[in-house]
This record gives sequence, C-alpha cells and structure tokens, in this order.
Amino acid sequence: MKPPAHMLPVVAIALLAISPAPLPADISAVRITRIIDGDTVIADLNGTTVRVRLADIDAPELAQPHGPAAREFLVSLIADKLIRCDSNRTDRYGRQLATLFINGANINLVMVSTGHAWRYRYARKTGALADAEAIARAEGRGLWAESHPVEPWEFRKGRLSRAELAKPAAWAQRSQRREL
Repeated sequence: MKPPAHMLPVVAIALLAISPAPLPADISAVRITRIIDGDTVIADLNGTTVRVRLADIDAPELAQPHGPAAREFLVSLIADKLIRCDSNRTDRYGRQLATLFINGANINLVMVSTGHAWRYRYARKTGALADAEAIARAEGRGLWAESHPVEPWEFRKGRLSRAELAKPAAWAQRSQRREL
C-alpha cells in the first residue's frame, strides 16, 4: 500500500533516521545555501561557493510536471543544513558530482525512493538506486503517480512538443517503442 502524499515527508525523515550506510572517508562537510532544482544545489565549503549536482539521479526540470515538487522536497530535507558531501569528480559543466548525506542517510537515494527523481539513465541498472526507482514506480510515489512521466533527459532534448506532452497516450507509445 502506498503512503498518502502528506506522509511522504514523514517517510523521508524515517529513512534519514534509520540509514545504516557508513560514510566514505573522503567526505567534506558543506552548508547548503541554495537549492536550484531537485538535483542541483549551491553549497558553501569553508567560504567557497560550489555548485553541486546530485550524482546518479535526474530530477524533473522546474518547467516539467513534478519539477517544483521535487525542488521543494529537496528544500525540506537539506536547506541551510550542514551536509556531508562525497564528491571526487566534476561534470562537463564544472559542477561537482556528489552524493549528499544527512545523519548518515543518502539524500540522492531518498530523492529516488520517494519518487522525486529518476535514477540517472547512465547509472548502474542494478543496485540501491535501481531498486528504489522500481519500488517508487510500482507504488506510484511522487512523479510515478502520473500516468506517463516524461524523463528529464527527453524533456531537455526538446523532442516532445507541448502538444505531445499534453497527450499521455502519444508519450506512452513513443516510450514503448524506445524500450523495444
């Protein structure tokens, strides 16, 4: 049974409290000063402003359905808090790619498990993120409550016109063809 929407923050906080994952040794403490969207934040690392992209996940763009909700959910989890940040690489835009932790819980995983982000399409097809996405999808959590959510990477490519986005059946057919 899926929890009611008003219970999602409670579920997320419970996940944060019980996460047993040990923290990697190369983690830095940062303060989140701004949340751009559901997968990009601005952090203060000892007086240096750093743009951080949550690694291995992709949240809906703000212009997409559920984009603002994904951002607000991330705000509720980490805004103006001291976060553990595991980052050892940058993306082609110069952003730090990182896994964020609060109280030992993996924020990237929480975003996927609550249906506020996809597992990034280039991430491993197995493992915790893949399992979390499959469960969120099966239980209709967050963006999975929509009949045919559009992946952010497809939205960014501009492959779909506004008219196509408004027709779930057309998107479903296109999505099914791609899976074949």
